[in-house]
Amino acid sequence: MAKGSKTLSTNKSMKRDAGSGQFTIGRKSFASISAVEGIEISRGMDGEFRRTDRMTAEKRRSTLASKYGKK
Repeated sequence: MAKGSKTLSTNKSMKRDAGSGQFTIGRKSFASISAVEGIEISRGMDGEFRRTDRMTAEKRRSTLASKYGKK
């Protein structure tokens, strides 16, 4: 197992930064967590996320932050 990763029960790795306490999860995991909280992603947001799937991480963050970030 790579340093900074934790194996999930689904055998997928979750990237984690112990220094910041932040970690990255995939869309499926996010949907599961959101469902427990009673949060549903809109069709428009889902389409936007899918549209950005093939972008580089930097471009995707920039695109989504400009549309959904604090103004």
